[in-house]
Amino acid sequence: MTTTAPPTGQADDLADVAAIGRALNESVIFCHVSVSRWRGHKSVQEAVVKVEGKDADAQLITTPRWKLLDDSWTTRFSHVENSLRDVISTASPSFAIPGVYVIPRLRARALFERVDAIASEQFWPLVDELAAGWPDYLKALKERATPEQWEQIEKALPYSAQALRGHFRVTKHVIPLTGGGGSMADLSLMADAAKKLIRGVTQDLVRDAADEEALDDLVQKFWATVTPLLKRKELAGGAADAFAQEITEATRKFVMETALEITNSLQEELLAAVDKLSQRIDAQGVVQERTIKVVEAAFEKFRSFAFVATPTVLAKMREVEHRLNEVTFQDINEDNRHGDRAVSTGISAALKALREEADRELSGGAGGLGRRLRQIQL
Repeated sequence: MTTTAPPTGQADDLADVAAIGRALNESVIFCHVSVSRWRGHKSVQEAVVKVEGKDADAQLITTPRWKLLDDSWTTRFSHVENSLRDVISTASPSFAIPGVYVIPRLRARALFERVDAIASEQFWPLVDELAAGWPDYLKALKERATPEQWEQIEKALPYSAQALRGHFRVTKHVIPLTGGGGSMADLSLMADAAKKLIRGVTQDLVRDAADEEALDDLVQKFWATVTPLLKRKELAGGAADAFAQEITEATRKFVMETALEITNSLQEELLAAVDKLSQRIDAQGVVQERTIKVVEAAFEKFRSFAFVATPTVLAKMREVEHRLNEVTFQDINEDNRHGDRAVSTGISAALKALREEADRELSGGAGGLGRRLRQIQL
């Protein structure tokens, strides 16, 4: 049997994919934190909307909904839900799949423990508080409705405190990437499903994208769409060949696009933080402590994705950190506005050197990243 090697350019491209895929496998996991809660929304049956005394055409309006959970409760639950989601989302670069985040493997345990802590310290005590007063809450709600309205409303309400608790959940979904590449193929299909889902979203949902329930609904639809893909089992014969062909190109494309997304997002966040501090110093403006904190957070996040950072970029980051660790933000302001500016200009120069190095090292697209990773031999 004779085998033919792929052309040199194609071989390099495939090697880039292999290097990037290996780096992703060893460095990150893909995860999703879902927060389910009773929001108190239910469509009003037989509703009629009037505008200036005239009935509005039902085709021109969305169906009105009962709002059965007071704003005060909604605000409190929204605050906790945002805290739960922020633990993972702030640690992740931007990513295209709705509700899915990319986090470093080495930070996963600490991040999930933080999610659990917020759930036990804030989320569930709030659920307990609502459940404890549920009978009185239902009584007050009934007093605000007519008998005909209550007949509809009652059907939409959890009938007991225990039933109410069943509507609340915090779940961590993890998709670890394995060397075999199977889960990478699953993720490529997930990404494709996400794109199709987004394209198929109705204008109403897009228009109401700021509505938490609409966003949550979108994410739930997405997971319902991709779950069968993740559970796809053995295939044989022609079906196996077709599936192999389906996932090969999709996986290759997904690996390259994911690596670029992660790299570009981290680069943008790093450079935005660096530029803001550098520009503030150059303009002899007031440097605030939070501006420096943003730079430190960007550095920590960048380092946690080891396959993106290069030795030269890390060396420039250490130089900036060394200079910042020697002074306080008050020292920078005093030197920059009233001194000889030796300290502040030194920091600015280090920031600009970092920016230049990051621009050079992180450019070149997926091919450049792949070649760097092959040289590192992850």
